[in-house]
Amino acid sequence: MRSKKTLIACLLFLILFWSLSYLPRPTGYILDKDWTLTINNNTKEIELPYYQFPKRSGIAEFKTSFKRPKGNALVIPKISCYAFKVYINDFLISHVGDFDNPTANIWNYAQIIIIDDKILKEENELFIEAYLLDDVGMHIPPFIDSKEKVMGRISVFNFINNDIHLIMLGISLSIAFIMITISIFNKTHRKMYLCLGLSTILVALYSFDCLYRLYSGDMNTFLFARKMLFACCYGSGIFLIIGIEKYTKQTLKVRKLILLCVYLAIIIVMTSKDFIVLRSRINILNIIAVISPMYTIILFSKYKIAKFFFGTSFATLTLIYTVLSVALRAHTPYLFPYGIIVFSIGLGFEIILEFTKIYNEKIRIYKKSVTDHLTGAHNRNILEDLNMGIDDIFILIDIDNLKYYNDTFGHSHGDALLMEIVKVIKNHIRKKDFIIRLGGDEFLIILKDGSEAIAKDIISCIREEFKNSIKNRKVDISFGILRYQSDFESSYSQVDKIMYKMKAKKKYSNRNESSPDFNG
Repeated sequence: MRSKKTLIACLLFLILFWSLSYLPRPTGYILDKDWTLTINNNTKEIELPYYQFPKRSGIAEFKTSFKRPKGNALVIPKISCYAFKVYINDFLISHVGDFDNPTANIWNYAQIIIIDDKILKEENELFIEAYLLDDVGMHIPPFIDSKEKVMGRISVFNFINNDIHLIMLGISLSIAFIMITISIFNKTHRKMYLCLGLSTILVALYSFDCLYRLYSGDMNTFLFARKMLFACCYGSGIFLIIGIEKYTKQTLKVRKLILLCVYLAIIIVMTSKDFIVLRSRINILNIIAVISPMYTIILFSKYKIAKFFFGTSFATLTLIYTVLSVALRAHTPYLFPYGIIVFSIGLGFEIILEFTKIYNEKIRIYKKSVTDHLTGAHNRNILEDLNMGIDDIFILIDIDNLKYYNDTFGHSHGDALLMEIVKVIKNHIRKKDFIIRLGGDEFLIILKDGSEAIAKDIISCIREEFKNSIKNRKVDISFGILRYQSDFESSYSQVDKIMYKMKAKKKYSNRNESSPDFNG
């Protein structure tokens, strides 16, 4: 089972990596050479892909030239900036974000720009003006191809790279709120469910950094929001470690050191004064985001908890991949958010599933403890859990001449008789009513929010159907009807007297049928 889950995780990782690498691949006229980049009046030649962390915020200008292309769609697969304008031959053909408040989150969204053929020449100049805050670059070269060839695959790419985060965000929050709800009612494992729920919520909040948006408020609001998102990412690790330790009932020696590092990372992030400082610190502190899941993965692996092998295997692959990508400065798809979100969803789902199994088992055991194994009616144990009031009606039933029936036809037939009376009773009462076998051939019907008139109609129908199904003149039922009194014992005692009064009348009467006395 472990190897199968690990294999599925590897397959999912490869599919995701292939999709985010293959779908935005440059085709047609590829614009990867002869670029110049100007930042703060400093111009240099570059080749794409290109990425850097500038020392201050400002405008970056990308320029290149190209011949008349065959296609009509300019695709910019992945540009790192917070607003940009695109010009061809000094004509503005696209404007993304707001240069007055450059707070757009556009790094993970491929732009398709339709080119008007009227502005094209034999020799053309492409100029991209980008507003940088903490980084700038193009991880995949722009290209020009026909709209029909690129629209489908770029749309799929944007769905996987952006929209799917919204789906995972919804799933994460749903799982988190379920775990927090469970923590309210489950005192034994309250801290575990609460911590894992909070960890999942913080991971979901961090995923907002992966969502495409054209505006994130003013600069100060955006800076605070970004600090909070990264703090959520690191903070989720604290709750994750505590929750998993409660689940496994195990800790590692490095636990205190890891938690201290996470606390320090949050403080360092929240005290960043601007985007440049925040980015420089995040580049170093990202290792903290890796440590907490790795701690959990080690715990699961050490104690061989197979049910979490899919999530832990996928997270391990994305974490190793992310570390290598950063170390090698590779222009590869950013998969870290997928890793931690899939891990959180998988972890939460498995724990909720486990809780559901335990809960269902407890329900099964409880139902067994309050159910009469022969007839399927409730037994006396159910009385401890019932809330009875003056609006409830008691109908106490006793089968007449059951001993005669057992002696004549055998106990197996007597058992069938008991099952038949319960079957008949269930045909005439509501789901909210109760049928309880008190012992032997004595049954108590509790009509919730009933009346004596309704009780009389119900017992008349039960008696008639039961006698018709048995077809034995000596077998009948005696019964008593009473509105619930102050407590169960006094109510039962009174309705028992009423029922035995009817039984006594029938016993000493020469008639086969007698009119029951409902009023005692």
